[in-house]
Amino acid sequence: MTTATNENGVALERRGVRIVDTFAEAFDMRASRVIVTAKTPEWARTAVQTMTGFATSVIGCKVEAALESELSPDQTPDGRPGASALLFGFDAAGLSQRLLDRIGQTILTCPTTACFDGLPDAPERVIVGGHMRHFGDKYQSSRSLAGHRYWRIPVMEGEFLIEAKFGVQKGIGGGKKVLQRACVTCHDLDEVTKFKGYYTRVQWNDIVVTMEEYGADLADGEIDILTQYLADVLGKKE
Repeated sequence: MTTATNENGVALERRGVRIVDTFAEAFDMRASRVIVTAKTPEWARTAVQTMTGFATSVIGCKVEAALESELSPDQTPDGRPGASALLFGFDAAGLSQRLLDRIGQTILTCPTTACFDGLPDAPERVIVGGHMRHFGDKYQSSRSLAGHRYWRIPVMEGEFLIEAKFGVQKGIGGGKKVLQRACVTCHDLDEVTKFKGYYTRVQWNDIVVTMEEYGADLADGEIDILTQYLADVLGKKE
């Protein structure tokens, strides 16, 4: 496989990743990060998994989304167990609508949950909780804390708390970027792609876990992201 070079013939690398002269799916997109907390880690993870379901391509469902990581209480805004998700859309307006749809349909309805902006320093803001407040049927209330506005929306099991606005920033979508960073330190991508159609999602997950044990550089939550990508793109059709 040929290594890409710049105009001076120097091999291209980015953060230790060798750039090969081939096709890599990646798009300029807008990204958001959502932090979900709940009474238990199980509820938080369930909420995020539900929110990110069927979100593997902006072509099919207008958003790409995945669990980023599970969070301990000292990593969340309200000191409860949590999980974070990354969502990608082609533009801020479209991503704003996807946030509203998915949080409203899956997080709002999940017991004990609250929802926070995971990109507080992003200059571009979109209204999410500010629109979702209407689910409260005029029984909702708001409060500003430390410069952030939150909405409290009554639900069957108590109340749902959500931040009024969420940050959006430039990003790159396409699960292949995790594969490129984590795997090429030991072998070429050909060593992965040659197994297209061989393995199911469960088998790809086992392979990813094994590769991490052998030293693949995967952050918290990236095992799930990489497994999903490999299953979608290279997985055995069942």
